Amino acid sequence: MKVFALFGCAAFAQEVFTTEAVIETTTENPFPHDPVAMEFCASGCKDTDFEDPAGHCLDGFYPYPDECSKYIVCWDQGLFGDGFDCAGGLVWNQRYFICDWPYNLPEDHPCFSA
Repeated sequence: MKVFALFGCAAFAQEVFTTEAVIETTTENPFPHDPVAMEFCASGCKDTDFEDPAGHCLDGFYPYPDECSKYIVCWDQGLFGDGFDCAGGLVWNQRYFICDWPYNLPEDHPCFSA
């Protein structure tokens, strides 16, 4: 009787521990990067002081093209980038790398307002 009980436990244990879980993977990124920022980080700094030897933007913060209240962060040697919004009423100040009041920008800046 003891042999039968031991054999039954061993069979049960083998079934439990050999079951393989199937993990589904997907190639679709649920959090895609901002395409404008990705393009900017790849080539937006070409022929500037912010270009690395590969032609990408150096890692850092940059103004968003044609939108005062947004900015871009490039990382991984300019291979990746994302756009971010400033809080309501603020604009990107490239001098201090912060979202700031528009009246703190230089007067000749297109986003300046008094």
